[in-house]
Order: sequence, then structure tokens, then C-alpha cells
Amino acid sequence: MTATTDVVSPQRDDPAPAEQAWAVALEPLRAALLSQALADADQDRRAAEADGEAVLRAAQAESDDLLADARAQGLADGGRLLTIERARVRRETRRTLLQAQRAGYDELRRAVREAVEPMRDDAALKQRLHRLAVAELGAGATVHDHPGGGVVAQSRDRHRRLDLSLDALADRAVAALDLTPLWSR
Repeated sequence: MTATTDVVSPQRDDPAPAEQAWAVALEPLRAALLSQALADADQDRRAAEADGEAVLRAAQAESDDLLADARAQGLADGGRLLTIERARVRRETRRTLLQAQRAGYDELRRAVREAVEPMRDDAALKQRLHRLAVAELGAGATVHDHPGGGVVAQSRDRHRRLDLSLDALADRAVAALDLTPLWSR
């Protein structure tokens, strides 16, 4: 559906009201998604911690074996090997943790996108997003329905584009979350 409006409205230099309207309109969805996302991310974090602890235990056992061998070869060589092995273990542990965090984040994005899927054909939401796009890009903006739900718009001068598709909105909602507490528990 293509909608072009020629209604003249004052140009605003401050995009904050449109952003606030978007944020207010999506607050109930954001709160529900945040709650589910935090629960999913917490579960993923616990699994990553368990995996990380197993890697640490195995690495520590391997490090202990290397240390015993190094002592047999001499204290000087043992100290050097232990330092190298500990550094390798730290790198491996960090890599495992980052992979688990990335997997958790990707799962959170997938879950949020899946959660907004039922809103795909919500006519009231499309109207709100259409109004928001016109308010953001100005009179004469061209607004089209996005096949995945939501809308995309382009300013009359074609210099600015606004993606208010459901996937883009879900991704913005996830990106706006402070997930630091999940990763630092």
C-alpha cells in the first residue's frame, strides 16, 4: 500500500517527539519482550557459565599436568610454560564466553522478532507507524507497507529513509536493552 500525503506540517528540527511517540507506543511490547528476553538470556548465561566452568576445569587440569612436566624439566622452563598456558586458557575461556553471549543475543533477537510476528497485520499499528513516519520525514513522505509487517518510508527529497518494519523495530528494542547485568552475573 502506497500512501503519499501532501498535508503541510511545520518542519521540526528536533526528532525527539517522534522518537518519544514511538517509544510510548511500543512500551507495552518492549516491557513484555524485555521480561521474556531477560529470562531467556539469563538461562543462556547460566548455560554459558557452566560451559565456561567446564572449560576452566579441563584447562586447569591440563595446566596442572603441564606444570608438573615443566618442574621436571626445570623451574625456569616451568614458569615460562605456565605463563603461556594460563594465557591460552584465558583466551580460550574468553572466546567460549563471547560465543555463548553472542548465541544468547542472537536467540534473544530471534525470540523478539517471533514475538512481534502476530502484530504483522495490525491495522492500528500500521496507521500509528505511518503517522510516525510522516511526522519524522515531513509532509510528502512516501510510506509503504513492509511485507514482514510495519512500514518503510522515504522523504520527499529521497535523502532520508525510515525503516519501521517489525523486524527493524524488534532489533532496535533489543539493541536498546542494557544486557550488562546478564553477562556479569
